Amino acid sequence: PERQEKLKTILDRVQGAETSLMRATELAKRGDPAGAWESVEHGFSDYPDDPKLNQARADFTTQAAEFVRSVRTAQEMERKRQVGSSLAWYLRALQDYPNSEIARDGIDRISSEIVK
Repeated sequence: PERQEKLKTILDRVQGAETSLMRATELAKRGDPAGAWESVEHGFSDYPDDPKLNQARADFTTQAAEFVRSVRTAQEMERKRQVGSSLAWYLRALQDYPNSEIARDGIDRISSEIVK
């Protein structure tokens, strides 16, 4: 039972990575590299050792460079507790890609911190 549970956990993670890749591929076909990067980024956080995810992440990073730079800068500012700068970068990322879940989540986190 213990091994079965571990195997189930691993299979769920692999399935999550594959789902992220399939979604990213569809978004890329529609001309949405920022959405494709975001999809791969979600999968990457759960399964960072997957070589296909790593390759797709690198490919989409170059295709959506401005958006990715804005998100990563916002995340770095957030880690440094530079709330105003982080919010500004998340807003810029949202401007680059209005459907961004990462940017919206970051804005929500920062906004709730500011309101405290």
